[in-house]
Amino acid sequence: MYKVAFLISHPIQYFSPFFREAAACPDIDLTVYYCSREGHEVFHDKGFARPVKWDTPLIEGYRSIFLRNYNPFGGINRGFIGLINIGLVRELAKGQYDLLFVHGWSSFSSWLAFLTAAFLGTPFVVRGESPLDQELIKRRWKISLKRATLGLVFKKMHAAMAIGTKNAGFYRYYDVPENKIRLMPYAVNNSFFMKMASCLKGRKNELRRKYGLPENKAIVNFTGKLSEKKRPLDLLRAYAAVKAPDKALIFVGDGSLSGDLRSFAEREKIMDVYFMDFINQSAISELYALSDIFVLPSGVGETWGLVVNEAMCFGLPVIISDMVGCGSDLVKHGESGYIFRHGDIVQLTKNLETLIGDPCLRTKMGGRSIEIIAGWSYKEDLKAILTTQECKTAKKI
Repeated sequence: MYKVAFLISHPIQYFSPFFREAAACPDIDLTVYYCSREGHEVFHDKGFARPVKWDTPLIEGYRSIFLRNYNPFGGINRGFIGLINIGLVRELAKGQYDLLFVHGWSSFSSWLAFLTAAFLGTPFVVRGESPLDQELIKRRWKISLKRATLGLVFKKMHAAMAIGTKNAGFYRYYDVPENKIRLMPYAVNNSFFMKMASCLKGRKNELRRKYGLPENKAIVNFTGKLSEKKRPLDLLRAYAAVKAPDKALIFVGDGSLSGDLRSFAEREKIMDVYFMDFINQSAISELYALSDIFVLPSGVGETWGLVVNEAMCFGLPVIISDMVGCGSDLVKHGESGYIFRHGDIVQLTKNLETLIGDPCLRTKMGGRSIEIIAGWSYKEDLKAILTTQECKTAKKI
């Protein structure tokens, strides 16, 4: 058994099921350190522009420790010094871990973890989200600064755990040797979502009646924060331009653009547009199950898009922009959906028209979605931990 620790900013609904699976693995002795209680308790989500309290268990089924944040005005969205968890030093020294995972590098506590692990001789790996294509559009001075600072961490770390192809390219760009780059897929709880898809199969019209949606139309689903980064207005404009009459659009989520989207739909008299507001984790499966097409038109800043993983578990064809980080791995253009140039409403409109007008194609592409996402799961994440070279050679307890 290997003593493995994770350092995470706060409880995240996508990570907790994985931690439960890792804790159940007989070869792993897991401890998760959280720098903030946000997520576990009610917090104001900037993207949703509202208070959020997840209704699924986030800290059950595995050992977790909340570290005190010494910045009384800090938090996960307060910049580099938002998280100052000095107690991490004592915890790492006391734990004598065989392997430390540090998720991200944007906080003081992340860098404290790097320095402490290096001082203690604890092997540590880094797991970030940055995709290469979004890195290359940054200003040169920012890239140079990152090369100078992150380069120090990358030299000391034992491995970089890439969440996907674009992220692996990021590490290569910053001169991380190929033998230090390992794939640890960005995954969701496939077994749960696929089970829900099976349970809800054949209940599409029943679910549509429950939410007041039309039963005889192709429903396009956008799930996420109604923010500038997600570009929901691009989808609304493209949807309005689709000539097919048997269509509907649902926005599942909330955010700063909610009012603008509603006003635009009303002003332009766009028919069959429904705003579902924020839907919590316990009910989100129903919204995927009643839909026919999933769209994520995000621009710069969408490092992955885990809602795409979720939608694919329900056999939905997916349309995403080329800025969505998961595109290279999950969406096969013309097979499981389409990838369009971000901001290209004409191209998005054509993709929508094709899928709205062809139920057989939707079924075929949805089947391909299930095939692809089946191989992108927590199982591969556990394998990444257990096959990391440092784990193999680490001291057993």
